[in-house]
Amino acid sequence: MDQSFSFEDFAIELEEFEINKKRMFDRMWKVGEGGSTLNSPLVVGRTVYFGAMDSYVYAVDAETGNEKWRYKTSNLIYFSSPVACNDVIYIGSYDYCLHAISMEGKNIWKFRTGGEIFSTPLVYDGKIYFGSRDGYVYCIDAAKGKELWRFKTGGEVVSSATAKDGRVFIASFDGNMYCLDAETGKEVWRFKTGEEILSCSNFFAHENILYFGSMDNYLYAVNCRNGKEIWRFRTGKYGNSGVPTIHKNVLYHGCRDGYLYALNPNTGKEIWRFRADDDVTGSDPFVFKDRIYFCDESGNIYVLNTDGKPVWRAKINGASWGVPAIYKNTVFFCSADCYLHALDTDSGKELWRFATSNLMKAYIPPPHEIFEATVKKSHSQDDGQEAGRKYDFSRAEAADGSEYHFKSDYHFKSEYQQKSEYK
Repeated sequence: MDQSFSFEDFAIELEEFEINKKRMFDRMWKVGEGGSTLNSPLVVGRTVYFGAMDSYVYAVDAETGNEKWRYKTSNLIYFSSPVACNDVIYIGSYDYCLHAISMEGKNIWKFRTGGEIFSTPLVYDGKIYFGSRDGYVYCIDAAKGKELWRFKTGGEVVSSATAKDGRVFIASFDGNMYCLDAETGKEVWRFKTGEEILSCSNFFAHENILYFGSMDNYLYAVNCRNGKEIWRFRTGKYGNSGVPTIHKNVLYHGCRDGYLYALNPNTGKEIWRFRADDDVTGSDPFVFKDRIYFCDESGNIYVLNTDGKPVWRAKINGASWGVPAIYKNTVFFCSADCYLHALDTDSGKELWRFATSNLMKAYIPPPHEIFEATVKKSHSQDDGQEAGRKYDFSRAEAADGSEYHFKSDYHFKSEYQQKSEYK
């Protein structure tokens, strides 16, 4: 623990804290190589596919945990998760390439961009849509790997797309959610938020409503047809990068403030919230048989009933991000501890685990290092102490070693001026 920081610093009367971002979110570009696997596993038939930060894509038997094959890229694979279509696996890598891999683990083609690929590709109507750190949204032919069009945004594209009714929805670090014509790449509309937009998996659209979060601390519901805001929901102080899901007309959303929220998808009104031990935004909630599965950055795996009551909880030795996958009565979680974990869906008991090629955890910066707390004193400064002292979240931790979450009165002022249709 950094001895220059102590919670005695907070024992001052009537202080308030403002939490502010120091810079643009850049955690994903500061990671190191290792065996960690932090994307969403994919189950096709009896095989589980996933990528890892040792640069490999793995295919593992879903029942035994035995390796079937591994495919080597030229750099680490972080959040980009495998997707499958017509017996082909597609996945992005930090080697700047989108890879098309056969079900036998052989390269079919690879398409090179101008930057690292963080996002999970979307396969839609025979085409693949994805973004790159170079700021472009790409559309390529799924069979041949040939570019059909590209669209330039004003920032890095680290979000994953979704599609509906001939339109593709994808966001950028320029703070905009873009609606593009799927055939031509022409912009239909854009929706401006107050900060960058990123996502751990493909955005979610349901009944002509697109749901997505922004680092401006809001979860948005926007009309898919015209880009008009329907509602927005204020979350914690550390932004949003998770993707919600809907089950039986309830929207579930994991947030960087450590809460899983249950909301009314039509109004954005909160139904309940569940407090995890750590940031849960990297683990998008997954619902199976009326149970909600998600993880946090401390390696806790949670299973809740749809009323927010715990069913079981398990612990692994590293953060787990992405969306878990189900095969029969087995749920799969990738983890920073360099293993794919297979757990029983009813009890949480581990059935087996599969190790990647490198059992050294990859370096990943602290989740809130881009934020700082500014201490402001509400009484007179006659004691000579300076107001406005700043604390860096990359150093702040509690006495037990866990990260301390400040409570703040921080207020976000959005540049977004569009009039809401929500009453």
